[in-house]
Amino acid sequence: SSTSDMLDELLGASQDSDPVGQAAQQVILTHKDAMATLLDMVKEEMTMVNQQGNDKGMDDYIASVNALHERQLGMFALLRERIQEYRCMRGTERSPTRASGHLSDESFEDLRD
Repeated sequence: SSTSDMLDELLGASQDSDPVGQAAQQVILTHKDAMATLLDMVKEEMTMVNQQGNDKGMDDYIASVNALHERQLGMFALLRERIQEYRCMRGTERSPTRASGHLSDESFEDLRD
C-alpha cells in the first residue's frame, strides 16, 4: 500500500473529494519534508560550527548561519500555514497570542529556559 493510500485510510477520506482530508495530507507531507530538510540543515550547521575555530572569516560564518536560519524560518512558517489552513477547514482554529514577543500556541511545548 502506498503512502497516499495509508494517509487516505488514516484520515478516512478520499483525497479528491474531501478538502479537510487534502489539508490534513498537506500538513503531513509538509511536515515530513521539513523534517528531512531540517536534518540536512542541522548536519550542515554542525559542520559550519566545527570548522569555525577562530575569528578568521567570521563575517562569512555569520552570513552563512543567518542564511541557514532564514531558510529554517521559512520552512516553519510554511508548516504553520498548513496547520492553520487545516484548523480553519476543521473549524478548530485557535488564535495565536503574543507572549514575550513570540507567537504562542498550545500545540507547541515551550522549550525555553
